[in-house]
Formats: sequence, C-alpha cells, structure tokens
Amino acid sequence: MKPIKFSLFIFFISVVALASCSDNTVSQQRILGSWISIDKKDTLDFVDNNSFYKNQDHYDYKLFRDSIEIKYNGMLKVYVHPTKHRYSLNQNTLIIDLSNTSCYGFDLQKMTFIRK
Repeated sequence: MKPIKFSLFIFFISVVALASCSDNTVSQQRILGSWISIDKKDTLDFVDNNSFYKNQDHYDYKLFRDSIEIKYNGMLKVYVHPTKHRYSLNQNTLIIDLSNTSCYGFDLQKMTFIRK
C-alpha cells in the first residue's frame, strides 16, 4: 500500500510543477513587448525573458505565478536588492502593484500599463 501512495504523491507533485511551469511560460511570452502607463509617464519595454527597459533604463526581471521580481541593472551601476511585486496580465493590460515595497526607479504605487 505504501509504495502506491508514494507513487501517487510523486505523480501529483509532478503535475503541479508542470502546470506552474506552463503558466509562467505563457505569461513570459505574453509580457514581451512595449507597455505604456495610463498616465503616459512610463514606458516598459520587455525585450526578452529576463530584461526590460523603463524609459531607456535597464532592469532584470523574473516572473512567478502571481508576482514579478524586479532588479535595477542600469547605467548608474547602483546595487539595489531585487524586489517582488504582485502583477496581473491580460491581453492588453499589465498591472504591477509596487505599493508593497520601494522599487528603485518606480513610484510606490499600483501601476497600470496598456500594450503599445
């Protein structure tokens, strides 16, 4: 009985892991491109699976199921710890909640971006 339960447990964990990977892959492909804030002050240009530019300043990012990790990697060579923020993404709207912790180069607020 125990080997069957263990096998089912491993199977369940594998399915969950694969499902979460595919969600990130889908979001990763959908986030690529240019986004402009509703107030037209900021533009985010996601160029690949780990880099974006905000008004021509370089940042690294990593997507998780419901959050995005952002780290400044621009010309000023300032070392800043990465910060993690909730995000939501649909076809034409990207919302990043930056109100939880200060993120270098961003205002401390929830920001909405529209696909350019």
